[in-house]
Amino acid sequence: MISALFLMNGKGEVLISRIYRDDISRGVANAFRLEVIGSQETRSPVKLIGSTSFMYIKVGNIYIVGVSRQNVNACMVFEVLHQLVDIFKSYFDNLDEDSIRNNFVLVYELLDEILDFGYPQNCSTDVLKLYITQGQGKLKSLDKLKQDKISKITIQATGTTPWRTPDIKYKRNELYIDVVESVNLLMSAEGNILRADVSGQVMMKCFLSGMPECKFGMNDKVIMDREKSSNGGSAARSGARRANGIEIDDITFHQCVRLGKFDSDRTVSFIPPDGEFELMRYRTTEHINLPFKVIPIVREMGRTRLECSVTVKSNFSSKMFGANVKVIIPTPKNTAVCKIVVAAGKAKYMPEQDAIIWRIRRFPGDTEFTLRAEVELMASVNLDKKAWSRPPISMEFQVTMFTASGFSVRFLKVVEKSNYTPIKWVRYLTKAGTYQNHITYNQLGIDTPQYNRNPASLTDTTCSYYLIFLAVDIEDQINGGDNISFTSQGSFSFYRMISNKTALITQYDTAIPIGTTIIDITASIESVSTSINITLNCYENEYSKITAKVFKNSLEFSPIASYPALVKLMGPFYNTISSISAPGTPYGFNSFLIFSTQPNDFDSFNITIDFIGPNSMNVTIPRFYQYYLNNDIIFNKFPNQTEFNEMGREYTPLYTITSSGEIPIYKTNLNYSPDPKAIYGSPNNYTFIGSINEADSNKNFFIKSLNGSTFQNITSDLKTNINAVPYYGLPASFYNFTYNQISGSSQMFTAHLDSISKYDFSPLTYAFKDYNIKLPWPFGFENGNNFANKLIVSFPFANYSSVNYDTFSVSSFANFVKMEIPVTSITTFHRDAFFFEIIYLYDFNLLVKVNISDEYEEFSYIEIMDEKFGYEKCVSDEDQKQSFEVIISAFNLFDEIIIGDLSGNKRLFKMGTFFSINPPNRLMQPLVMFENDVFLIENISFLYNNLNVIDQNVSNVMTFNYSVGFDTKKPFGFYILEDPNRVDENSIFFSKWNPLKKMFEIEFFVKSNSREGVVPWVLLNSNKYAGLLNSFLPSSSQLFINQSKFDAYGPIFTGIFKNSSYGLRPELIIDWEFHIRDEGNGFERGYIEIRGDFDSSSYKFTFTKENLKRGDIYNGIYIYSQIVSFNDSCYIQNYTITHVELYDRFGNKAMFKTMSKEDVDPTKNPFILFGEDPNINKFQLDCNEIVDDYPPKLLSFKFEDRLEASNTIFFKFEAQCLYSGIKFAQYPIVYATSKQMKTIQCISTIDFYNYTYALYSCNMEIPSGFGYKNEILLSVYGFINNGGYYSGFSTDSLKASSFPYSISNVPFYRKLSISKTSSITSRGGDLWVIGKEFDTNSWVYVQYLDGKPNDSLIPDEFHSTAIHISGIKPTKMPFLIQVRHITNGTLISNFYRVEPINFMYPDESSSTSQSSSSYSSSSTSESSTSSSSSSSSSSSSSSSSNETTPNPTSLPTNAPQKCKGNPICGGSNGFCSTTGCVCYSPWVGDDCLSKVIIVPQPSTNTSQPSTEIPIIDDNNSETILFKSLISIISLRELDFNDKQVNQYTFDKWIYSKLNETTNQYFTNITIQPSASNNYKSSTTNITATLQWFTKETNITFANEQLQMKPSSIKYTIEISEYKFSNGLNKLQLVMSASLTSFKGDDNICSLNKFGETTNGDDSEYIKIQVDDHSLYGRFIKRAIIDSNIRSISNVQLDSSFNSLGGSSSSSSSSSQLFIGIDIPIYKDYVQIDPDFSVIIDSKSASIDDDNSICSSSKSKLSKTQLAGIIIGSVLFGLIVIVAVTYHLLKKRKHTKMINKIENKLKKVGK
Repeated sequence: MISALFLMNGKGEVLISRIYRDDISRGVANAFRLEVIGSQETRSPVKLIGSTSFMYIKVGNIYIVGVSRQNVNACMVFEVLHQLVDIFKSYFDNLDEDSIRNNFVLVYELLDEILDFGYPQNCSTDVLKLYITQGQGKLKSLDKLKQDKISKITIQATGTTPWRTPDIKYKRNELYIDVVESVNLLMSAEGNILRADVSGQVMMKCFLSGMPECKFGMNDKVIMDREKSSNGGSAARSGARRANGIEIDDITFHQCVRLGKFDSDRTVSFIPPDGEFELMRYRTTEHINLPFKVIPIVREMGRTRLECSVTVKSNFSSKMFGANVKVIIPTPKNTAVCKIVVAAGKAKYMPEQDAIIWRIRRFPGDTEFTLRAEVELMASVNLDKKAWSRPPISMEFQVTMFTASGFSVRFLKVVEKSNYTPIKWVRYLTKAGTYQNHITYNQLGIDTPQYNRNPASLTDTTCSYYLIFLAVDIEDQINGGDNISFTSQGSFSFYRMISNKTALITQYDTAIPIGTTIIDITASIESVSTSINITLNCYENEYSKITAKVFKNSLEFSPIASYPALVKLMGPFYNTISSISAPGTPYGFNSFLIFSTQPNDFDSFNITIDFIGPNSMNVTIPRFYQYYLNNDIIFNKFPNQTEFNEMGREYTPLYTITSSGEIPIYKTNLNYSPDPKAIYGSPNNYTFIGSINEADSNKNFFIKSLNGSTFQNITSDLKTNINAVPYYGLPASFYNFTYNQISGSSQMFTAHLDSISKYDFSPLTYAFKDYNIKLPWPFGFENGNNFANKLIVSFPFANYSSVNYDTFSVSSFANFVKMEIPVTSITTFHRDAFFFEIIYLYDFNLLVKVNISDEYEEFSYIEIMDEKFGYEKCVSDEDQKQSFEVIISAFNLFDEIIIGDLSGNKRLFKMGTFFSINPPNRLMQPLVMFENDVFLIENISFLYNNLNVIDQNVSNVMTFNYSVGFDTKKPFGFYILEDPNRVDENSIFFSKWNPLKKMFEIEFFVKSNSREGVVPWVLLNSNKYAGLLNSFLPSSSQLFINQSKFDAYGPIFTGIFKNSSYGLRPELIIDWEFHIRDEGNGFERGYIEIRGDFDSSSYKFTFTKENLKRGDIYNGIYIYSQIVSFNDSCYIQNYTITHVELYDRFGNKAMFKTMSKEDVDPTKNPFILFGEDPNINKFQLDCNEIVDDYPPKLLSFKFEDRLEASNTIFFKFEAQCLYSGIKFAQYPIVYATSKQMKTIQCISTIDFYNYTYALYSCNMEIPSGFGYKNEILLSVYGFINNGGYYSGFSTDSLKASSFPYSISNVPFYRKLSISKTSSITSRGGDLWVIGKEFDTNSWVYVQYLDGKPNDSLIPDEFHSTAIHISGIKPTKMPFLIQVRHITNGTLISNFYRVEPINFMYPDESSSTSQSSSSYSSSSTSESSTSSSSSSSSSSSSSSSSNETTPNPTSLPTNAPQKCKGNPICGGSNGFCSTTGCVCYSPWVGDDCLSKVIIVPQPSTNTSQPSTEIPIIDDNNSETILFKSLISIISLRELDFNDKQVNQYTFDKWIYSKLNETTNQYFTNITIQPSASNNYKSSTTNITATLQWFTKETNITFANEQLQMKPSSIKYTIEISEYKFSNGLNKLQLVMSASLTSFKGDDNICSLNKFGETTNGDDSEYIKIQVDDHSLYGRFIKRAIIDSNIRSISNVQLDSSFNSLGGSSSSSSSSSQLFIGIDIPIYKDYVQIDPDFSVIIDSKSASIDDDNSICSSSKSKLSKTQLAGIIIGSVLFGLIVIVAVTYHLLKKRKHTKMINKIENKLKKVGK
């Protein structure tokens, strides 16, 4: 062992000596000094002097020497010496002579503890610091330490984990892992790898409490192969990255790792030290991923000149980047001058290093940069004698989130007895070790670039070229790049593109003859010049290379286009056509010829294509289509009259055509009139709808149908005189125009207009300079009514412009009025946009990055695709350089970006424009977005075909590939053509590349009740107006629907009834009764807006099918009560329905607007049945008329600036109208306007109202960047009195009244936030997060709501407004994300809810699979209702869509029962079967004498999954008669004797709303450590889903068909893995149900029942009855357990949770029941499912009933014997149906009871 240790300085003086054994004396140090330190020979770390071995290391100027006379393990000695260095540095930072002398006592103390008799004892810094501490250079004595601390030290130093104490505690438990790799490379000049290896280390930083047990998993090939063999083929499905491990050659571990465990099963398990430590080191030499490839070429141009070209290419993903890249290019020692040009970064010749140093701070992935240098050498006579050694090029770099070896952390599990969940971080870093590339040297010789081309036409004899050149003056000796000139021989033309002080980019145009031409381009400046030779080839055209391919447009495939075929000319010469001989009219589109045939010619025909020259081509066009007219046609016109008055602008008369037979082809006789379209029906009986949009009665209008190969008229002349709704007209000029100073140089103008034209509720457009804004009433309307008003508006403006005046205008649909504003002219425009970058994100979404300088004028906007973006898109504003990021949906490639300022100056950047010379950068679209030839798409197929879409959206998958090279990131969009004239961007589904199948895949929905036959679709490719139509493809590429109830038409009105009435106050009310019909899909939701024709008062009614008063969703009645005034006085006017939107259950819409130019489709008019009554949407209110032309006045207006704290401004203002009063329920709007004419609206709320006075407030959120560097002007409009007049207050009016009118110095605040995400499916995966203020320290916290462990994900691509994350777990439930900051824990974003798209695939029995796919399919009872890629489904189906149907085991059935009731089975309420009474809906019970009733949906409890349903008195809406309550109480573990082993209560639930009728709750329980779970705690998740059913619905659970009653609530409960204490135990879920009466009736009874159902569903039921109301529940006796259907049992429990026999909480007016659902032992999960309804009983509970409790006499049973509620099992958890039953007082006649129930339902629905 070690006999002595010496610490010596560079002179050989001994600083510290420690003799451990007596075989060594201190004098041996002199021998070391003389033989080693004083020797000039090459020094070895081991020196043998005589019989003494000296082993040493040198740190700075200090020698640390270990001496021994024995045959010691030299490696062990050196390890001890290096450990000493680390220990010394941990005590005193610098290891030098002064530190050793100042701490010699400490050093001796450490040496005594580290080594004992020369043997290493303790090298752990953490342990040593417990009892060897440093304080002012003196050692603290141990006797000052407390005895308990000494005890802990002793235990730790001598225990099994001396590196950690058990009393460590952290408030936030975190664990950081850094995988750091050094990659070494030596590559030959020929490109052969001579050496490549990776040395890696796994560093950990541990901040964990207690004594955690960690288990670390890596992708070691030994482990991966072992798992792969044990799992069979399942490993292959987990992905290539997981299945392929790395081969580790050498590996060493920290002492905390259990080596025995690693040797046995390759598991790295350990108890980590506290703080930072190195867990392991490794080395690998196989399959190295080189991050950079260097391609060096050096040309030796004689003895005095070198030309260098070094290209560095990054070989990692474009989502990553290399940092601090340094390339060291060696140069000869006699280098005189280096002239360097680089494409990126900075390069400089460093004479002291004889090298060119090229530095690139940020090197993007999948990118290459080139350095070019000219090296001039000094002449040397010794050059040949001592040749240059030509050393290799070396590199330094760092690449984050990349490992050259492929090493990855698979998992890191932390188990600690306190069961906390730590936050774990993983980071990868690859850096350069020895990374060298030898250089290829060429003696002279220059490669000449070559280019090839053909003539533009068949007869041309020349080829046109344009080439772009960059010329740079390396020595920077000129004043401008414009002084550089280009010359060339022959015909040429130069176009200067961009220049700076030292460089010029120019374009060279030339035409060369057929053959090969070498041109010489010379760039010169003064007497300096340089040249380049380029070879241009011009190849002669060959006619034989031209081919034609015909794509037939097939009628049977639902063609959208009306032309018979596309002819595609293949070859590069399609533009050389001179003429075409054809019967139709051909026109060109890219490389296609499109032939639109004549109306009377649909047969096949030939065309002749003549090319320039003597060549021509004949092509045969096949028959387009042929259809024979069926005379069985029903035609209807709405209205059936020749004179028509429009209800809304452009809502013209309609007609429908219904015919039998094949799908007909209908057209109108007017080319610009849209053809009729199918809206509903079935095969051989479809109904079409169209509009008569010709207002000129002198023009004929016919409908035609194809008959054979010609069209013939099928109607008489339908010409109609249409009286259009007139447009609102503005006056010819402004009444007044004023200017005011705001602050500083800022000004505002105010425009005044007086109008006597009737206002029609249309928006007005205000335009100034390049800005415009469209705003409806009340903005600008300062005084008057809709027949005579004053329009006064104020806007801020800059009093300077690029011209002498600016123009302000106001326009309506009818006309406009404008005014010229004189301003100061500014001729100088200086705005340098010095950086552009366009990045493809996802689904046609592009991120546009723009950096601009703002030296002179104020920035105003960036314009892309006619949309302007201001400071709201700014991500940085520093040093007069502003950075912007704009995310746009680019379905069409844009070709320019405009930068503008407030003066009106702007600069245009076209695509292809150079915006930078150094490096030379052009504005370019991402390559992935460039349009490809969609007709090269092939092998199109669908996962399912012959679909059944009856009342369900059906999921499907399209697969296809490309016949030529393509980018797998290329986006394709799939769109089902419901409307051939319109593409809804929200309904486009996008492709993803499947690397396993090597095909593109698109998941999509086929909409419910779509038309049978072929589904028309288009495949889009970077252009939503052009794509691949299905009708041009063969039958194998078609998608068919063979079962449907076709309905593509929205709901319509069948009746509107209006009347006025007085309320209790008395308030003046208009009651609107809407009759809505949708017989196919059923009504879902609607929106109706009603406006006062005279005063513009607005009333909005949003309603759903839940607001149904009478009828059903297919034909129902909805009522809206509009309060006009709180007395009987009003202004008599028409109240008009101005806006209607009605939707059915599957998204079909009917819409109407009285005045609009957008989204007008008269065929979707919900008033189709009322064309003869233009007043159907109007009602004139009759009242005591009052006219008050003094509108409300503003008493106060003030605001509170909360911008710094919450980015908001809080407004408070008062208004008064003493004569007629302020109109009720009208809400003025506060407007904030910026110089860019952007406006924020804040709709006020009424804080106080007393008829003549109102107090308003609103809280306006100011978006980031709004009004930045400018002023914001305020205004408020929309005050209305009861006398027919309104008022508003412009900025100028507020200023005149001394109210606050503007806001200055608006800060540019930064707020970390999430605004949206990309779409994601329920299978999880990648996600783009869009928001603000992201950076490289951002990470994403993911909270799952389905019980899965939450995630902490590090993004792999960062931008300020977008980050990309991978690893979202599969989930069908919504989940929450939040962006957080690594180093600043206070920086957190909002929580954002992500709704995954649930693609649920149809049963294979109802659809035929055409192709194999990676997608699984299974039976579902409900399909997703999503209709677009951005929407999601939250419907609760009866089985998991991606799991196989459970296998049933032996299941119980109910025994036959005797039919009960008087009459039997309720007479006509049901029938008697062998199992008992089977009831007709809505009757239930074993006697069919109880009836489910319809009630409103109960309110949601957001704290726990309990449901309380109040039952209200018919005569008093505030009196509650009954309340029912259903709750989940606890989960118990029972032994085989039903004795409780463990009980878990649910203290806290996490609530989430899935949709309007479904809520979900999540909680978990912790199972404490025990022998059964290896003394490790575990967690069991419980998820409860509550769904309210509004209609009768059939569902399936555990292969059992169940019927859910209307007004029912079901609890769906799923329980994850539970660690049972004993294999004989079971779980019991305890629920509570109760019913309580508040009637105060002394003569009342309660009754509980429990038994088996009789309707054949093999369930059990409970019934809790109090008086004549009951809570009824059902439990099926089966559950889904570990994917199998198994039987379960349900038991009644008393209040102590014992089987019935304990105490009960029932009384005559209240009854509570506890139900236990017994679950047998299971492994992974269990799903149970009961349902409940509230019913009304024909007979009240009485003393004569068995088990009843009555207040008037003693019950036959004690309270402890009573319980009653039915809980039955249905899909995925616990489903409880609650049906509330209404019953009046006892002994009333049956007819009176029914009447009162109907009256009550009317009130509840209001």
